[in-house]
Amino acid sequence: MQYEPIVLGIVRIMTGLLFLEHGAQKFLSFPPGDYAGSGWAFSQLGHMPGQSS
Repeated sequence: MQYEPIVLGIVRIMTGLLFLEHGAQKFLSFPPGDYAGSGWAFSQLGHMPGQSS
């Protein structure tokens, strides 16, 4: 297909940017938010980061 390499390149760049943003929010707390770096997803399941059951 003619546009396959272009589309794959765009998808790879967007995926990389999403991983970069997620890692920056988890480890650097940037961009700042209510739940940046706090393990909010686990707390929704009933687990609190840093506490044993």
